[in-house]
Amino acid sequence: MSRIARARTASPRNPRELLDTLAHSLVDDSSTPRFRGCEFVNAAAELDEEEHPAQSLGTDQRAWLVSITAEALEELGHPHPRRLARKLMMLRTGATVVLGLDRDDDSGAVFFEAWRAILEDELAPTE
Repeated sequence: MSRIARARTASPRNPRELLDTLAHSLVDDSSTPRFRGCEFVNAAAELDEEEHPAQSLGTDQRAWLVSITAEALEELGHPHPRRLARKLMMLRTGATVVLGLDRDDDSGAVFFEAWRAILEDELAPTE
């Protein structure tokens, strides 16, 4: 969260850079030897108590990511920024699982390709 917040502060008028940082931060994190996927997804899979504090931490973190993504998309003029933010978060969550399990050199590049393709398609001018 701090890395993404710093990127937002460093380039407040460049929402596209923030979106790139959101994608890069995941791949950067996954390159560490101890990466085991998203700690919040892992905790949610292991905990069956909805009221457990770890559940709310994960929910809050995801809500923050969706919110900051939606803000950037709104600044870029997308007509449905929250919906697109949720779509990107689904892709990011899936990539987190893949990057934690597969450990191949290509998964990060595939994720970036899909992330950028969605953004290009969704942000393309309409006629």
